[in-house]
Amino acid sequence: MIGTSSCSIQSLTSSRIVCILGQNTAGTYQVLVQIINQGYSNRNLTFTYDLTLTSLSSSQGSTAGGLSLTVSGSGFDSTSSSYNSTLVTICGNKCTITQSSYSSLTCTVINHLNTHQILEFYSK
Repeated sequence: MIGTSSCSIQSLTSSRIVCILGQNTAGTYQVLVQIINQGYSNRNLTFTYDLTLTSLSSSQGSTAGGLSLTVSGSGFDSTSSSYNSTLVTICGNKCTITQSSYSSLTCTVINHLNTHQILEFYSK
């Protein structure tokens, strides 16, 4: 297990495990290896999932706000509680999150008068 995500074993020897990682929210997680009837590994190994942004649904919009913007990528938190711990801003103005999944996040752009297009994304 890596965090709460299973890792599908592809090959296994006495000194090496190769597995395919499942999806997880961006962050650093402890790697746990469990051997049946033996217990868990005793090493403090971690693995980091990166937050990746690949595209925006729109690259421009009105300064009056109201645009629904979808940010695509991977590593987004899909829980509704993440709406309070994730911040998307455009020109320093909050973009209110309305939907989130592992691969995309949708927010509504508020009114802003600054015409410079700067997207910022923070996740705790």
